[in-house]
Amino acid sequence: MQYRREADGRVDRESDKATLQDTLERLLYIPRSIAGPGVRETHDILSELIPLDRLEVKTGAQAFDWIVPQEWTLHEAYVADTDGHRYFDAAETPLRLINYAVQFRGRVSRDELLEHLHVHADRPDAIPYVTSYYKPRWGFCCTAQERDNLPEGPFDIVVDTTLADGALTLSEIVIGSGPCEMLFSAYTCHPGMIHDELAAPVALALLGRRLMERPPSNIAVRIVFCAETIGTICYLAEREALLRRNVFAGVALSNIARPEPFTFKLTRQGETAADRMARALAAVAPHQVKLNVFKPWGGEERQYNSPGLDLPVLALSRGETYFPEYHSSHDNLERANLDAILETIDLLEKFVWLANVEGIYERIDGRGEPRLGPRGLYPDLGRTEGPSDEMKSILWLLNQCDGDTWLSEIVAHAGLPLDLMLQNLERLMNAGLLRK
Repeated sequence: MQYRREADGRVDRESDKATLQDTLERLLYIPRSIAGPGVRETHDILSELIPLDRLEVKTGAQAFDWIVPQEWTLHEAYVADTDGHRYFDAAETPLRLINYAVQFRGRVSRDELLEHLHVHADRPDAIPYVTSYYKPRWGFCCTAQERDNLPEGPFDIVVDTTLADGALTLSEIVIGSGPCEMLFSAYTCHPGMIHDELAAPVALALLGRRLMERPPSNIAVRIVFCAETIGTICYLAEREALLRRNVFAGVALSNIARPEPFTFKLTRQGETAADRMARALAAVAPHQVKLNVFKPWGGEERQYNSPGLDLPVLALSRGETYFPEYHSSHDNLERANLDAILETIDLLEKFVWLANVEGIYERIDGRGEPRLGPRGLYPDLGRTEGPSDEMKSILWLLNQCDGDTWLSEIVAHAGLPLDLMLQNLERLMNAGLLRK
């Protein structure tokens, strides 16, 4: 198996970037929520990149301590003055309306309208993202200037939404086969935002497309799309036994569209295979990959790491969770960095190839250093400079593959490029010097 994709010319970065741009544009303004037609439309578009299996969990179903809510459909929503001029029209962006707002029609005064308007606490020129999933209410979102410049009124309110029994939509794909699985997960419920939403599911779809071209040989990769919190809980309730049996490492992905260092949040246990491999990636690229200890808040990872489940799932993001544009219209396509998203896909792919060969290796005959020259593993001309990275990686593997040390620990100790370590692992195994 070749570990360096660039070597066989299978990555067309410009094509990936074009697909990324197009898919983000198509998904951005779909009125998504935790359940409803906007979610299905989103998953339909993702399924154009990779074939997804759909799982629908009916309204009213019990999922651990939760009940699956009704579906929400946004038809139209706006505020109009007596001259018919519209304000806060959800046709512009679904961020204009509180997500899961209930239906309302009527005429209200300016003061009453102000009670139903929401502005961003820290960014007066941004439209905030506001939700009310589990308490019926209506309301609109706007900038502080828009609110302050409203005329005297009165205003006609149109909130044409539907709450109806249906199902909560989950989608998944399993790529490759093997005795254990690696899980990747992203949520698909936030509308109108890129860094804190759309970048992650589109990145996982593109990762899946790469892996379908060249599936891992020793493990399966499971990619899951669901709503944050309730969607993840429903998926866990549906797949608990399978996941606890098969998943040895996983990553919950979010906030990846900014060119900032990668941050892995470790698992609740802190010493799983996932943690070990994250530490290896951080050691290989210490200025690019950071590690944080587990904290019981954040995104989907807190569901996977719940006591009683304890699935070894990390969180991966770029930069801080609560970034300046967080949950606002400023988290837009203009501020998104497509190269940062592609770099994230590259890192996840490296994680897969490390996971694919993770294990404990040993020398077949460990007494003394073997002769490398006749095996084409040692330069045939002695020079004055020290060993190359190529030679260092071979010597690290020969010295540390002792039947007790995990490959990811050796990678972390060596601090050399992951591709180089994996390529030379394969060379040493093919030369009959190492076995798993």
